[in-house]
Amino acid sequence: MTEIAARAGASIGSLYQYYPTKELIAAEVHAEYLDQLDQALVGLSTEAHTPAAMSDALFDTLTGFLARYPAFPTLAARRDIETSRKLASRTRLEESLEQSLASTRPPLPPEAMPGLAVMLLQQMKVVVALEASGREADRQAIEHIRRVLRRYLEHLVG
Repeated sequence: MTEIAARAGASIGSLYQYYPTKELIAAEVHAEYLDQLDQALVGLSTEAHTPAAMSDALFDTLTGFLARYPAFPTLAARRDIETSRKLASRTRLEESLEQSLASTRPPLPPEAMPGLAVMLLQQMKVVVALEASGREADRQAIEHIRRVLRRYLEHLVG
């Protein structure tokens, strides 16, 4: 907490006034990172992508996000996040993924969107975990996931 206060240019007392525990600070930073990821995903819907290009854009967005926010995997793995907060974040990210996927041309089947968004979010979690490891085999696994997603989206419009 002392280091956080020093970096913020604030006194430790004022930091404790707003965030009495490290867990509350972590929750706030995690929420801010989720907002950034959500905005990046929504941004993908501003232009039409082919299914293959959307797959690449999703992966590029996620890997760029992880490069900017390397602490995200650690914050996302915390066990002290309230279940209701986790569910709300999950729902919001799924909705953003659906919105992005709806912009593909040719369009993906609307009936596939809810399940596809759930699957994509779970795949994103896997990519986050693999990216955090730094192992070469895990980076190769990410590329396999990327190719599988690309082919699957192409198959859906097929």
